[in-house]
Amino acid sequence: MKKILLCLSICILVCVAGFVCGNCWRKNKMQVSINSVIGEKRFLEDYFDISLSGNVLILDSTNLIRKEETKNIFDVIELLCLIIYTPSMDENVCMSCINYAIQEVKKKFTDYSFNRHICIISVRKNPELKERIIKKKCYYVEENILGVSKKNVPYYFVIDENRNINDLFIPNSSFKSYTDTYLKRIDLKYGINDM
Repeated sequence: MKKILLCLSICILVCVAGFVCGNCWRKNKMQVSINSVIGEKRFLEDYFDISLSGNVLILDSTNLIRKEETKNIFDVIELLCLIIYTPSMDENVCMSCINYAIQEVKKKFTDYSFNRHICIISVRKNPELKERIIKKKCYYVEENILGVSKKNVPYYFVIDENRNINDLFIPNSSFKSYTDTYLKRIDLKYGINDM
């Protein structure tokens, strides 16, 4: 009789322990899922905030600086140009975010290094952007040319034929599919890869 009670007690104890562990695992998995959804929601809110305010900006005659040379932006870039716009080093910048933004464009556009319809512009000189490493000329502007609230992350945008800034986007490595979709749409819309 004692053996039966002992076996029954052990079975009940194992069942209770399994139930408790299962609940803990499900709660943890649910919390991770909730955190992912909250992160994605914040990302999308940021994206839509800048998208709505960004498409009305008109670029005036801005000067780009490279080494000791200063040129008007429209002497450097071609119209219908995808810009990788990087923040100032003064702004608590995320260098891995900048590297991610550049790498994604390199992967998507096969002629990235030579394509004049792709340009990298930094707010003030960024010593971390090494032309020989990223295989592209890097220009900088003295002052921020975008009127956006989030200044410590890189942006993609396109300068169209009318010199308007269109299609602002914040590339984010946590949401790679959004970045990939954005670059595919930009290529379809403007034909950057075919220029």
